[in-house]
Amino acid sequence: MQTSTMVTLILSGVSTILIFAYGLYTLCISRKTIFPGSGQPHKMAAMVLEACYLMAKYLVGIFIVTAIIALICEKVITTEQGLPAVTLIIGYLLGKGFGNTSTGQASE
Repeated sequence: MQTSTMVTLILSGVSTILIFAYGLYTLCISRKTIFPGSGQPHKMAAMVLEACYLMAKYLVGIFIVTAIIALICEKVITTEQGLPAVTLIIGYLLGKGFGNTSTGQASE
């Protein structure tokens, strides 16, 4: 296994762990704040659900991009085949952000 492949896999693992840790932290905070009588718990619960959706989307995106980059580094596929797919996935992940997942509207 080449050094560039190992670096890619390590960075992917670190970013996955950070996103997962952030998700757990968010869920712990929201568990303490979502309770009956807190105003509008259904809206707060919808926000937590949207955050979970985004975290799952980013984790899947990291996995796919890492797999494609590892295949490029190992010369299983060429850069002409892999980079358009990586660009497409990263563009989708960056373009669809928090607050617009359910409506499809652009963030302001």
